[in-house]
Amino acid sequence: MSNLDNLDNRVTLNPKISIEKKNQYAILTEDFLSQERFLSYLCDVVVAEGAAQCVEYVCQATDERHKKKGIDKMRRLFMMIATASLCIAAALSSYATPTAFWTGGGDRSNVNDPANWAVTNSLGEAVANAVPDADTAVVVSGETDFNCPLGQTLTCKSFTVGDCKLTADCDWRGLVIQPSSPAYIDVPNGAYIDTGFKPNQNTRVVMDVTVQDTREYWCGVWDTTDWHNRAFAFGNDNTGVYTAFVKTGKSNNGTTGALVANGRHVLDFDKGVFKVDGATHTSRSAGGEVYQWIYPLYLFAQNRTGSAFAHGDQGTIRFHSCQIYDNGTLVRDYIPAKNGTTFGLYDKVGGAFAALAGSGAGLVGGIVAAGELHIDAYGIIENTTLAIDGTLTLVKEGTGTFTATKAGQSYTGGTVVNSGWAKCGVADRPWGAALSLVTIHDGATFDWAGAFTQTGSAYDFAIEGSGTDGNGALVSTGVRNSYHVSTIANLELLGDARIGGRGGWGFANVNGSWPGHTLTMNGHTLSISLQGDGTKNTGMFAFAGVTTSGSGTIAFVDAMSSRVFPSFFQSPSDLSSVTLDLGDGYSINIEQATTVGTFIDRMNSTPEDLAKKSPITVVDTFKPKATKLVRTVTLGDSTHLSPVLDLSELDAPFVLPSSGYTMDMASGAKVQIKLGDRSKTSKTPIITWTDVKPSWINNLKFTRGDNGKNYSIVVKEDGIYVVIGMTLTIR
Repeated sequence: MSNLDNLDNRVTLNPKISIEKKNQYAILTEDFLSQERFLSYLCDVVVAEGAAQCVEYVCQATDERHKKKGIDKMRRLFMMIATASLCIAAALSSYATPTAFWTGGGDRSNVNDPANWAVTNSLGEAVANAVPDADTAVVVSGETDFNCPLGQTLTCKSFTVGDCKLTADCDWRGLVIQPSSPAYIDVPNGAYIDTGFKPNQNTRVVMDVTVQDTREYWCGVWDTTDWHNRAFAFGNDNTGVYTAFVKTGKSNNGTTGALVANGRHVLDFDKGVFKVDGATHTSRSAGGEVYQWIYPLYLFAQNRTGSAFAHGDQGTIRFHSCQIYDNGTLVRDYIPAKNGTTFGLYDKVGGAFAALAGSGAGLVGGIVAAGELHIDAYGIIENTTLAIDGTLTLVKEGTGTFTATKAGQSYTGGTVVNSGWAKCGVADRPWGAALSLVTIHDGATFDWAGAFTQTGSAYDFAIEGSGTDGNGALVSTGVRNSYHVSTIANLELLGDARIGGRGGWGFANVNGSWPGHTLTMNGHTLSISLQGDGTKNTGMFAFAGVTTSGSGTIAFVDAMSSRVFPSFFQSPSDLSSVTLDLGDGYSINIEQATTVGTFIDRMNSTPEDLAKKSPITVVDTFKPKATKLVRTVTLGDSTHLSPVLDLSELDAPFVLPSSGYTMDMASGAKVQIKLGDRSKTSKTPIITWTDVKPSWINNLKFTRGDNGKNYSIVVKEDGIYVVIGMTLTIR
């Protein structure tokens, strides 16, 4: 229990920041998280282990991702110390949000029965006989089942779920989570915005749009009916980009260069210089003229002497934001917005809403919610029936488990697992649309639970940490004898991370096809610990056509059973930017060409390669930890001709077997052998063979060894010896 009960009714720290205790709810107003003094005070108020650490973390955060992470930690902390009737509703934006708590005290079949809700305004004051609206944050927790069936509608700004049931008894099909500012609007041909701003020779317009067509005029104004003269405009014009920045004449306008390609881009028209995502596309000079256009600038259409004009074949424009500058001063800052049921743009500079005008205004569509659906589980929550769609982001909070057993989810905003367990109950799109992003933060675990198939859904992942129990941020606790399953499409490491649990999955089939996969390392280490049942593919982790980006280490560690192994199959994999560290107890299956930068082979026990169809190519360093070669290895390739064979940690000869495994060299390679700190001529060979001398031995070239010592090599019929102060001899 917190000490909030000991607060005075209101404690004011400055005119903009306060904490108020009303009706057992504590409401924090304004952006309290940026105020270190207030947070220090809050530490004294909220007595719980870890509070000070969370506060300090947020105060010291320098980038938005870590600050958001700190905010999430604080919110989870507050919920853990709160009772069912005490919740801290903290504004994640600049202002406090009206909050509605589901009590289920009325007609639970009617979501709009005020008796079901305890509503507070932004000051924490109880609002009688009220239900949530579009600006309200809704919180559902406790033992009360929440229902919003089809045919009813509940619209809210955000929705947070505590430990309640998401079962067949819960019908949420009427729930709409709609922040006041949509992510974008699709503006049809004929609709436009009159900015009221008249551009001049010092005007700059920056627009964030998703290009969808070859004819899109993003803004324009003409002072005459002759479009060649007195024009300010830019847009896709079927064959190229049309730009105009001219008082008179035709030299400073026209269609030039390639079209802006489909996709989201930042378009910047700065005093006649047109840039796409920061790269200059076209430059128009004002020629030193001082000029003020007579008519104001229109967005999404062209203002031709006071009338909106759009080409008949102009496509729908997907708009995200727009800034207009006058000689460096921001004069318009537009974002998508709605006023009641009317959609348009909101100018953050002038504080005014502008509805879309024009003949096409009634066709505006594609308003997309950019909110978050929070699942705060401190026990067990299972979603068996709730369908989630739109561009919402599902955020898993709390130390408990949320199991997704509803198939066919279509939401595209991704899934964020901040703490606890997110567990798969089905293979077909349990976490939103296929290929959407699943982010797993330090201390959280995503569990496939064996719920994957070849026809299941793959996701992109961004992960960090080793999970809730140290066994992995990304795991599967279910046993499957499989290897073609659809699980990971692409993976990015946000920090050092661990993958664990049962095998039978990895980078393989993606939704029924076999594209390439990207593993983005960012300088981190990915540790993989596998367990199987000792048969077939139950302990396998798949690498089918994987390419690494950036340096780092992939380490197979802590083999939990026999027959555990990475499997390189289906398509070649290029891991040349990283170190592959294969721990003791792991086999390796190589059916396709596989390249690594450095290969550390810690094999000291019985497992050997499962397939010998292709060698593993090492372009930097091969460092075996066992005295017997149990891999098929090629040192170097056509562009890496200075590989290293590091035998520095072996205290006995490195044995090349008579059959089964070979070590070869790329043509023209000059190999350096690292022998460690040797000071005496060896009496036993450093490399030997169990049968005849391999033919490639005669083509070896050795360079000096560690610490600048010049080792000489003698090649005899039974092996290779190191000699101090002698020259290379081959017999």
